[in-house]
Amino acid sequence: MYGHTEKGPRHEVNEDVILVGHTVCTSKNAQAQAHGDDGGAFENGLLVAVADGMGRDAVGGAAANLMLKTLEASFYREARGHDLRALANMLYNIAQDVNEVVLEFGEQQSEYAGMACTLSGVLLLRDEYVAFNAGDSRVYRYSHGVLRQLTEDHSVVAMAVRTGEMTLIEAQASSERHYVTNAMGSDAFQLQLGECQSLQAVDALLVCSDGLHNVMGLGRMEGLLARHDSAEARCRALVEAAIESGDFDDVSVIIVNVEEAESSVGAHQG
Repeated sequence: MYGHTEKGPRHEVNEDVILVGHTVCTSKNAQAQAHGDDGGAFENGLLVAVADGMGRDAVGGAAANLMLKTLEASFYREARGHDLRALANMLYNIAQDVNEVVLEFGEQQSEYAGMACTLSGVLLLRDEYVAFNAGDSRVYRYSHGVLRQLTEDHSVVAMAVRTGEMTLIEAQASSERHYVTNAMGSDAFQLQLGECQSLQAVDALLVCSDGLHNVMGLGRMEGLLARHDSAEARCRALVEAAIESGDFDDVSVIIVNVEEAESSVGAHQG
């Protein structure tokens, strides 16, 4: 598995933060890659996630950083001897506690008032996974050449599309497309958990911020995933394509290739 986060031209600092295994990446151009020095990780559960900070640059980035570091520490401290559904329920409860940490920090530090971020990712255990999210960062599954979105955006325009009040084309052009209705750091936060799903050897999972999916459709993503094989090559191709679009937010991408992941379970930051 491989992740990359990069600052876009709209921000002074990167508001996106990624978690790959035990590594939280926060620098301007950071990357994390799993490797095989921790043989128990897939047996006990492993997290990959993207957080997209909301608000002023420093405030949003601080929320994403605080949230993922707290989530990572709390999850791996508790993750022992569970089945996937039990792990997912544990993650849900931990996320609610982490939300309280983010809220309290913002209340106690006036310069960070209103800090919040999205959260989207995958919990992996052996050959199964659960996707989770809050906000408009996304999780996709790529299988047999087809890319399918697994998470549902929590945003004003996504809700309007689901209720038939707005078409997808209208939503993509709307000035309200960045208004998120569910985020870490809000009283209304609730982590949405998907169903437990099995993984096949040919599958790949993609976790990304809106800096990718706002500038690239499913067809383009599928083409880039089909053109490359390794998690690193796929990740870099998607990030580079987003940059080449000429108008991108901070962009974060994590790729989990199942065949590679079976033997790659630790992590390091590059």
